[in-house]
Amino acid sequence: MSKKAGKLQKTIKYRILQGDIVSLVRSTAELYRACVRFCLWVLKDHLEVLDLGGMKHQQGALERLIHKTKGNSVVSQDVNAIAPNIPAYFRRAAINAALGIAQSWL
Repeated sequence: MSKKAGKLQKTIKYRILQGDIVSLVRSTAELYRACVRFCLWVLKDHLEVLDLGGMKHQQGALERLIHKTKGNSVVSQDVNAIAPNIPAYFRRAAINAALGIAQSWL
């Protein structure tokens, strides 16, 4: 007799007051704008990033310029100076927004 392994599902409900949601959205938007602004300042000094092939190559080059990893030392200031432990998807969204703004300027 075999039993089917069922999925374990847990639902967690949080109570967030209306004012808390507004403050969280505002602080997240401010952090996002600060990250985009930081990426634009780095792009201003490294316009050669925009000459690379596609958006994926440009994103990787800019990320190597601003994000310190074990095998990569940053050229300018690290993006973690703005806020520690910025998630990768958040950082890459800010990088892509900055690349789009810089390309539209040029």
